[in-house]
Amino acid sequence: MTYEPSYDPRGYLPLDARWLPCIQAYNPGEAEAICATYDSGCATIGYDANAAIAQGCVETGYFNSDRWRNSHNAAGIGIYSDGTPDIIWGPKPHGDVETGVHAQLDLLTDYYTDGSEPYGTLAPHGFGGMVLGDTMLSQMDGVWAEDTGYSEAIVGVMNEVIPEDGGEGTGMVTTKDVMRKGFTQYGHEYSGDFDTVNGNHPWAYWCLSFVDSAHRQAGLNPPLYPSAVVAGQSYALTSGMAPFGAACFFGTSYYYPDGHACLSIGEGWMLSTVEDGNGVGLKYIPPETPGFMGWCYYDGVSADITPDPPPVGWYVQPGNPYQQEGEDEIGIGGGFLRKYNAVQAGEDPMTVYGYARARENQATVTEEDGSSQERTVQHFQRGDLIYQPEQPYPWDVVAALSTQTIKDLPAGGA
Repeated sequence: MTYEPSYDPRGYLPLDARWLPCIQAYNPGEAEAICATYDSGCATIGYDANAAIAQGCVETGYFNSDRWRNSHNAAGIGIYSDGTPDIIWGPKPHGDVETGVHAQLDLLTDYYTDGSEPYGTLAPHGFGGMVLGDTMLSQMDGVWAEDTGYSEAIVGVMNEVIPEDGGEGTGMVTTKDVMRKGFTQYGHEYSGDFDTVNGNHPWAYWCLSFVDSAHRQAGLNPPLYPSAVVAGQSYALTSGMAPFGAACFFGTSYYYPDGHACLSIGEGWMLSTVEDGNGVGLKYIPPETPGFMGWCYYDGVSADITPDPPPVGWYVQPGNPYQQEGEDEIGIGGGFLRKYNAVQAGEDPMTVYGYARARENQATVTEEDGSSQERTVQHFQRGDLIYQPEQPYPWDVVAALSTQTIKDLPAGGA
């Protein structure tokens, strides 16, 4: 089925299994608790767990936004502008998954069921106490959120994560679904929870596991083969230029003894495990490359004729007023670009960061306690981003704190 804003979420429906790998791609540490809390909580209030978690994804950037991590506010409760301070949902200092999700579900009872608020999270903060009698997701537009496209964003997430088959996990997925999952690993050296078969490992030299995992995360269950060359011999391959989303295989003359597997983004470019320290990256391997065996779509994959473009590695904001003629082009790249693109779902990064005021540069960052160190930073109209290479993703690139002082270094260092 295709979800529409007119969808009636009343009545418990269990959480589809495809939500867990989706949330794990953004928040592996809390994904299991998030999914379990939505499923059990929606059984209690009589609501479709898939619609509830999709709303949470819209509000929190798939449970990866600063507001979620700092306060576990799953539903934007009490947020009236970007500057509104958060209520902490659960124990201080940052709340917890269960309280945050339960607050959303308590409020959903006010909108769609009897207003019972079984978890009692709202009244202590002055919220709740309504019985609105809504029957469609679209009735939240302009009420729960000022955005009149709020329900469209919710059903958009549902159609992306649990497409076509209404939650049974047996329908077709598109090449866009597969590639969207694959690109979550772009620049990642280790697999983390993405490879549900082999566990955490360096992506380098695990090419077939990467290709299989992208399909598995999209909701399929591809067969297991001992190597990329054996897998390529087992599929019905097509020669020539591989289209977007196809799995490509190379024999032992490309890499001995296991061959190679990767995902095509078109025109000979592949999303591939690489050996340059980045783990997963882009690599040009056209069909005339020695050892090319051919390409195929995995069983259960249908071609999407309007694929999303691959992520760019250097982005220049149109109309940047800080760009001066004859000077170096001001753009955003690397981890700063990833952070720029990772703002909350449905939000324009320009409203969060504004224009880049200059390229990234070296600066001395001084902490509140007086300690300081040299960092790579980039200045934007609405704040500064700091690169912390010793911290794991996603804390490697963070917004500067109000307690930090940044002093730019001259070109070439101190």
